Amino acid sequence: MKTTQKVSGLILNFNRAIKASRLSFVSEYFPGIESILDGLYKEGLIAGYKVIKEAQLIEIFLKYDIKNESLITKAKFIWKPSLQPTVCLPTLLSDSKNTTNIGILRTAKFGFLTGRMALRNKTGGIYLAKFS
Repeated sequence: MKTTQKVSGLILNFNRAIKASRLSFVSEYFPGIESILDGLYKEGLIAGYKVIKEAQLIEIFLKYDIKNESLITKAKFIWKPSLQPTVCLPTLLSDSKNTTNIGILRTAKFGFLTGRMALRNKTGGIYLAKFS
């Protein structure tokens, strides 16, 4: 299965866990998932993750605020085969000013990065998902 389909499954699992107010959920491990989760961890949206190598799974721990609401309220998969929203540095700069959305990009040089990380590395990419 292609990586973009696996990212789509990850986003679906995020939304299910948020709706059910779970502390953690398990998803399929795929190359690059750690980069995505590292970005979300550095942005402060998840509490962490644990790789279960024997079963090719990864457990993701969600982060909640004082009101017991998830810091991620919605995850949206935005990549489509017919529409690949490529972003360049000026677009990333305007997106970084909007602090409510964290975008996940697939870049040729660095793999998966958040929008802010891509801006720091001065690279563009293709938007795969947005977290708010």
